[in-house]
Amino acid sequence: MAYKYDNNKVAKIKMNANMLISERYSLEIDLKNKGKESILIIMQNPSRANYKVSDKTINNLIEIFFPNKTVSKLYIMNLFVKYGTKPSSVTGAYYDLIGMTKFDIDEYFNRLALKADKVVVAWGGIPQKGTLKEWHVMRSSEVLSIVMERNYPIYCFGKTKTGFPLHPRNLSTATLKYYTC
Repeated sequence: MAYKYDNNKVAKIKMNANMLISERYSLEIDLKNKGKESILIIMQNPSRANYKVSDKTINNLIEIFFPNKTVSKLYIMNLFVKYGTKPSSVTGAYYDLIGMTKFDIDEYFNRLALKADKVVVAWGGIPQKGTLKEWHVMRSSEVLSIVMERNYPIYCFGKTKTGFPLHPRNLSTATLKYYTC
């Protein structure tokens, strides 16, 4: 299914990516709101959304934050930069960064965290076995450390049964809660 951005809610989309190697580093969405608040949302890995086409998760985020007229910008980043519709599709993504180095991506997290008024973690559950689990635990810890160094309060939409921050794909409405590690 092809998802489109709602032109009544979205003013502009900017993307930092290398589509030749299927990596998206960030997606910036300017909402048609008069407010000044910006939110950095950190999820697991990009699914389909780019500067032309949206996906279910990004559309849900727009639906969640647009009614709050104080929010004018959404910054989307991910633990892993490889496009994929399933967690297993990012296999090797932790050590096999081709475009930007992990250092570059972490510096980018730092810059966007400084720009954002709020940081929302939303990567959902992680694989429960093997190397993929280890990569997810390691990467989520690294990203949380970057954000926590700035002493920002960290928010989430709630937690999974296993204690990870809820992913917004299937949310229709949401209230931000403080995230505790």
